[in-house]
Amino acid sequence: MKQVGSVHDQYQVNARAKAYRENNPQFADWAAGYGLITHSDLTQVRVHDMVTWLVESGTVSSPEAAYERLCAADRVASAAMWLVVHMTYAKTVYTDGRMLAADDFKPDPQGHTGGALNMAVAYTGYLAANALCGTTRSWLMGQGHCVAAIDAANLIVDNLSEEQAARYGYSDAGVTAFVRDFYSCGIDQRGLPTSPLGSHVNPHT
Repeated sequence: MKQVGSVHDQYQVNARAKAYRENNPQFADWAAGYGLITHSDLTQVRVHDMVTWLVESGTVSSPEAAYERLCAADRVASAAMWLVVHMTYAKTVYTDGRMLAADDFKPDPQGHTGGALNMAVAYTGYLAANALCGTTRSWLMGQGHCVAAIDAANLIVDNLSEEQAARYGYSDAGVTAFVRDFYSCGIDQRGLPTSPLGSHVNPHT
């Protein structure tokens, strides 16, 4: 679909998105977004067209299955952004969402948080595309310092390397170890990193 350029085009897009929401509960659930994640009418129309094509081509079994995965992607992206911020600022993480105390914060925050927040959504989109099509694509990230987004999303979906899986997990202890290892820069007696989590892309990413 071309970019909306006129008032008439915008009216058509808005009307189509409204009709899709009113006539498809699963679509409406996804279109409502999640947390800070919102979907414009133009995005809704484009995604509806994409899902229709995926179903008609036999790539996805049903629209309901597609929207279920897209809803899940919104939640993964939201959780990944939450974790990215904790990686920069927190030294203790509580998965029940409680408020942090002063002692739970790092005294010297490190990280490229702004870029990583953008990349958390982008990488989750990549995972969603793979899940929708059943194909794992190659990918390239131009900014290695945004690796926090990749590591955060991978922890959320349990897509960890063997070394990471042995050290981290979605629990208070596992995620706390995860954020403390970020930018820790520790090395062992052999001169190797003490954790499989780096400040930039590394073999465990």
